Amino acid sequence: MSPSAVAAVDNAAPNRESSPTPENSIWPKLTHAARAALTAVESQLTIYYLKLMTWIVGFLMMIPVAVFMAIVGIYGLILLDRAADIALSTPPNPAWLSPLVRGGVYSFALFVAFGSVLWSIARISKTKA
Repeated sequence: MSPSAVAAVDNAAPNRESSPTPENSIWPKLTHAARAALTAVESQLTIYYLKLMTWIVGFLMMIPVAVFMAIVGIYGLILLDRAADIALSTPPNPAWLSPLVRGGVYSFALFVAFGSVLWSIARISKTKA
């Protein structure tokens, strides 16, 4: 082939269907990538929104329930204390028996409660070390 024939082939108009042009190859890929990124961002925002709403609904429901349970529990302990006072201060028992027994029971209950919490903390710290 002569050099002029090679130059004529090189200068020929390119085939528009087979050659990649910016309109045909890059922009659709960029558009697809941008849509995929927006979908991922939207999905993450939806997940965060649902987590936030779960916490809000949980707090709005659980705080009144916890307060109600605390009130009922304290009222129950007051009733139990009055019942123990009446039962232990009836006539064959001396007057000092009721406060002594109730104080001992309450002190023992506190000791058991705090002791179990401290025992649990000590056990957990041993397993982590």
